[in-house]
Amino acid sequence: MGFNAASALTTKPQLETGSRSPDSTGGARAEAETLGVPLLAEIPIEIAHRQAGHDCAPLTAVDGTSAAAEAFRAAAKALF
Repeated sequence: MGFNAASALTTKPQLETGSRSPDSTGGARAEAETLGVPLLAEIPIEIAHRQAGHDCAPLTAVDGTSAAAEAFRAAAKALF
């Protein structure tokens, strides 16, 4: 059987320990609760985030005011 692009675009994989798809919200919080660990941040996936990763550039340098950049900073502060 060959590659089916339509199926690949509409299929949402399950996380190993839960039933939420990776593109839903609240999955990180639920997983942290399941594992009994603190949640450092919930980072929204934005176009700027994807593009910065593609360009190998830190999101906080590319778009420092975005919600994702703020969440990354909050996570870093929580660690130190």
